[in-house]
Amino acid sequence: EMYHHFRDEVVISCPIEGDCIPMMSVMDLQFSGTSNTAWMSDWYPRTFDLARQGRWSQAAGRLALGRGYLALGRPETARPHLEAAWRLAPEPDAAHALGLALARIYQDEVEGLHGPLRERRKAEVGQELRDPALELLKRARNLPLESAAYVEGMIALVEDRPNEAQRRAREAQAQLPWFHEAWILEAEALRVEASLALGRGDHAAAQAALDAGGAVLVQALEIARSAPSVRLAEVQRRMLQFQLRTDQGRASLEDHAAVLAAVDQALKTDPEHPEILGFASAAHRRWGARQMERGEDPQASLDAAIHRARQGLQQAPRDNALLNNFGTALRYRATWAMRQGRDPRPDLAQAQHALQQALERPRFRDFLLNNLGCCYELQAEWEEAHGSDPTAAARKAVDCFEQASAIRPWVGHRSSQGMTLATLARWERRQGRDPQPTLALALQAFDQALALNPASFQAHLAKASALLDRADHLKAQQRPMEPDLAAASIHLEWAATLSPQAGAEAARLRARLQRMRSGQG
Repeated sequence: EMYHHFRDEVVISCPIEGDCIPMMSVMDLQFSGTSNTAWMSDWYPRTFDLARQGRWSQAAGRLALGRGYLALGRPETARPHLEAAWRLAPEPDAAHALGLALARIYQDEVEGLHGPLRERRKAEVGQELRDPALELLKRARNLPLESAAYVEGMIALVEDRPNEAQRRAREAQAQLPWFHEAWILEAEALRVEASLALGRGDHAAAQAALDAGGAVLVQALEIARSAPSVRLAEVQRRMLQFQLRTDQGRASLEDHAAVLAAVDQALKTDPEHPEILGFASAAHRRWGARQMERGEDPQASLDAAIHRARQGLQQAPRDNALLNNFGTALRYRATWAMRQGRDPRPDLAQAQHALQQALERPRFRDFLLNNLGCCYELQAEWEEAHGSDPTAAARKAVDCFEQASAIRPWVGHRSSQGMTLATLARWERRQGRDPQPTLALALQAFDQALALNPASFQAHLAKASALLDRADHLKAQQRPMEPDLAAASIHLEWAATLSPQAGAEAARLRARLQRMRSGQG
């Protein structure tokens, strides 16, 4: 900013020489000198001359380019430049930058993995990424103008110790108040804390961590308003906030707009960033799902989600997060088509193809399996409604949900499994077969879901529906149904208490319950 405003009037020197070299790849600086220049002996003048001559193949140039890509949140692109810089000049600043890049790539590799699959993947990429990242960051502990506490915090985050990462980040902030990365580190650790709380249904703890992360990022923006890393961190925080509001059944248009506003700001720094485009896709498709729940037309939102995912896949065609968003948006569009009496299978086929492509790699495997299972579940619903045998599709869906639950026990996996089994039980009853064994498995799946997250209003509603299905069968067999009706009533009350979003479906199921009690249905 200062360069563009005052370059013709004064000589401007960046106070951090390491920042000045990357700037020279996009602007013509005539001179740079501070009190640090003499301390660096002749290294900085020589590096500055190389940059002036455009000799970016030298160590300093490769380091500068690598740091630039790292600042844009592209560690994979930064990696070869930083590895070259480290080979040419194994200095602490190159160690620090390369260590950060490898740490970011390692985090990406294990993100979205859980349980044994996560441990296996950590072991697979540990020697290539984590171990050298830790060694390089340790070498950078005494880097001038760098905080040892920040490096220790990065190490803690890589080693899955978010509380320690927060403590070290705050130490770094006190040591170097101008260093915005220390604030981003604390925000990342708080986001991990919020995500863990959300997974176990502790909405209050998740909200507290998200609020704390928001306050931290306000400070980071005050220090570095245009830094891409700050903008990306805020997108991630708002996306998790939107997920929390969705899980509570309280997601609003304002929540959706807040995510898109952060996305728009982040895309100004890097319009083709695949991760940011992925968040944009996720925001649109989640709002589309919310619109469907409210009986509104989600077509525009889902089309926007698919469009953003395709933009991101042009940059990163093998990115599992993008493929998952793409497949989910297509599945939601298929769901809406089915509700409108249209054939959902064309969109379902595209979704299944994208998800099967992504399953060739381990990242987000349980989410991908859940998503693919939901595609088979929707296929089973379509077949059951049109008089075709849904058994094969339902069995494929259940297998996907079982695999997903083995990777990570999660309420969504078990709830989806229960709903698929309930669909299969309805088909069995229509064919004159006893649906009770399948309904028992469905209810067992819902019990497992609610044991994982008792605050899931969706699981309460789904279990109530399955209980009413069994009660209806028992009534036809002239057997007592009141225990199931009473249990269904309790779950409907829980759902209505937990979320206002449960209102319409809870009312529909409650009316069905009353008809059954009165002998009308």
